[in-house]
Amino acid sequence: MDRVRSVDMKPEDVVRLFWDKMATNDFYSAGVVLAEDFVMEWPQSGERIRGAERFARMNSEYPAKGPWRFRVNRLVVGETEVVTQVSVTDGEQHAEVISFFTVVDG
Repeated sequence: MDRVRSVDMKPEDVVRLFWDKMATNDFYSAGVVLAEDFVMEWPQSGERIRGAERFARMNSEYPAKGPWRFRVNRLVVGETEVVTQVSVTDGEQHAEVISFFTVVDG
């Protein structure tokens, strides 16, 4: 998988590309914007997922009633950090997701 080099894109463009890839439900494709040392943390449950492969597998295997739909409601941009508020649903489950991204070169 060829990774997107963030040096070629603004931080908000990298994050928008991530959510665009997530919206395809091909969660492995979202890995193009994730760093080799990517870590996702779910503070509510204490879960930590390391690496793009594990991230994609977890999302692919997560129980769902239909395809996941993602709507970016808010995007707040700093120099290298982006925060998003995203509505996520499979038609039955509904969640509001707040994500913090740090975007650096390469």
